[in-house]
Amino acid sequence: MKNLSKPERILRAVAAAALIGTPFLAQGPVEGLAWLPLVGVYPALTAWLGWDPIKGLFQRRPASLPRGEAANEPRYETEHERRRAA
Repeated sequence: MKNLSKPERILRAVAAAALIGTPFLAQGPVEGLAWLPLVGVYPALTAWLGWDPIKGLFQRRPASLPRGEAANEPRYETEHERRRAA
């Protein structure tokens, strides 16, 4: 299951490449930049997999998706079942 669109994946891959590559391109001491590759691993992995677990936790149902199709919404067979659950 993927929750990242193609433009989001491209943006994350570019950001990850910038974060991972910055210390290697810097001239002089890089003590302050040594942590950037570690930060770049997360966007690189999410871009590669197409799925972001943090976004999955907070993502709302898109308006184009019919009710009951989102993972966090139960599907009710009848109006009576929906009212009983509320």
